[in-house]
Amino acid sequence: MHWAILALLSAAVFGVVSIIDKHLVDRIVQNFRALLFILGVMGVLICIPFIIAEPSYSGYSAKALAAALGSGLTRGVAMSLTFWVLRREEVSRALPVTMTYPIFVAILAAVFLDENLGIWEWASIFVIVAGAILLSARRAPGALGGFLLGSSFFLLVLSSFSGGLSNFLGKIALDEISTVQVFTINLFFIGVTVLVMSTSRTAIRGAWEIVRERPRHLPWFAADMLVALLGTYLLFSAFDVGPVSGAAALNATRPMFIFLYVVALSLLAPRFMYESLSGRALTIKFVAIVMIVAGTGRLVAG
Repeated sequence: MHWAILALLSAAVFGVVSIIDKHLVDRIVQNFRALLFILGVMGVLICIPFIIAEPSYSGYSAKALAAALGSGLTRGVAMSLTFWVLRREEVSRALPVTMTYPIFVAILAAVFLDENLGIWEWASIFVIVAGAILLSARRAPGALGGFLLGSSFFLLVLSSFSGGLSNFLGKIALDEISTVQVFTINLFFIGVTVLVMSTSRTAIRGAWEIVRERPRHLPWFAADMLVALLGTYLLFSAFDVGPVSGAAALNATRPMFIFLYVVALSLLAPRFMYESLSGRALTIKFVAIVMIVAGTGRLVAG
């Protein structure tokens, strides 16, 4: 399958993950650390059958294994930093900053992987990122231009860079290691990193309360993790057969899919999720989608 299709499928799948995350946070879990703790435990446990199925990693170079490990650690850091900031900031102010990660991927790939990007490819990446930011952003009081500043901003830039670095390292690992094995190593160390950064008495207590008192909600956590697994596998498959800079840029179209899902759910299942949009907001989001589609088309066309 073409790398662009894999990357867009990954973005669509991760859009579903974002919808489930929003449902978990709005309706089930008020403690971000408890959410991360449960997902971290599930991530580590899910890796076990994959490790048993392909136990041998001795034939790979230290560079490839370190890249796969580093990819998982940096992605775990990116996730944890984003969730930590979301404890203090609105999603609509925080998410746009994290959408800049394809720029870091493109720079790293151009410098270290000799991915030669022409002016139109660079322009396409910036248009896609700008569209994703515009689609994610909402004006908020107390922030310049609707975006947050201060320590939260720099933490989110660090999260964005960590996410970009994770994609870059994943591409290096895929030069030697199979997609399934890179995926397994990545997921395991994402889980470990998330557990290290989220474990606390409050998180463990909150997780235990959900398991003991609200077990009917556990399938939502399982669905969140399984859908995220599919999205990650598709993303690594795109990296394996195509340029990491282009695949990362197309994966940044996730906000477009989130918006389409929210509109569909607002019309078809308003009790599950509902968002009221003004005419001005719809116009802005339409322009953002046009930017994303145009940038995607130009990037795929090369």
